[in-house]
Amino acid sequence: VAIFRWDVTAVKAGPYKLTWNVEGGVEPGQSAEGSDGQPITGNFEGDVSDAPVDAEVAKDGKSVVTGDRKVRY
Repeated sequence: VAIFRWDVTAVKAGPYKLTWNVEGGVEPGQSAEGSDGQPITGNFEGDVSDAPVDAEVAKDGKSVVTGDRKVRY
């Protein structure tokens, strides 16, 4: 089992749909499969706002603290 995390940054405001799939295998054309034998795919949709974010750099100089005080790395 592997866990992957990625960040996505939109370049302009508006509606977006992100579709993804997991590829895997040693030979070209092979794909990864879930425990049900089906390809591993997914998608999500959302609207990106052009409103400014209430955020600041934390005291460590690296983390971002948002208006709700959650720290993001």
